[in-house]
Amino acid sequence: MPEAQAKLTELLVAHAHADHAFAAIDEAVKADDALAVAREVRALEKEMLQHLAAEERLLFPEYAAVAPYEVVELRTAHAKIRQLLAALLDSALHDQVTKKQVDEVVNVLLAHHAAEETGVYRWARTNAQSTPIR
Repeated sequence: MPEAQAKLTELLVAHAHADHAFAAIDEAVKADDALAVAREVRALEKEMLQHLAAEERLLFPEYAAVAPYEVVELRTAHAKIRQLLAALLDSALHDQVTKKQVDEVVNVLLAHHAAEETGVYRWARTNAQSTPIR
């Protein structure tokens, strides 16, 4: 498999894994298990921060040449996601995570994933063979 395709696949797998992480956090909140909530939120934050940085490094520079305004919107969404994750982690560390807060983060991330799927990831799938993903 070419390197570009492998990197794209890795980013797509991270999207799917995030969905599983949301479920684990939701279950920990429902079970009122503060330690599990904190553990799962920390894991999600770490993974998402790495994922966002990888998208910004591997996909956005080339995609900006095709859809510059969309890249601005994606970067803005990434900033919001980072803020929400930081707030969620702070709440988790203080045993104050609410279902409403988890739902907000999940909804923002799912909407963002959907936007990426119809934009940058569709473009990347089409161009993975001809455009090197750095």
